[in-house]
Amino acid sequence: MPEVPEILFFTTDTASALRAIEIEADAMLKGTRVDGVYTADPEKDPTATKFRSISFDEVYDRGLKVMDLTATTMCKENNLPVVVLIWTLSVTLKSL
Repeated sequence: MPEVPEILFFTTDTASALRAIEIEADAMLKGTRVDGVYTADPEKDPTATKFRSISFDEVYDRGLKVMDLTATTMCKENNLPVVVLIWTLSVTLKSL
């Protein structure tokens, strides 16, 4: 099977970013298995530390895998903040 160039790659994060931009949302909620953005994957690296906040440029510069690059770029270019949170139905809906 031929390799697909990464530039053609996108995920549901891209669709979510696009929809949030279309409806002029105040922010995009990014549900994950961890409670924010870290210096490394905290599930694999016990020394990973959580950022209180981080800019899109810092995400790019540090090579963090918060979302796919297309979604990250779309949010940055449209000034759409991204809120990263643990996505479990019982916890997340109560905290919103």
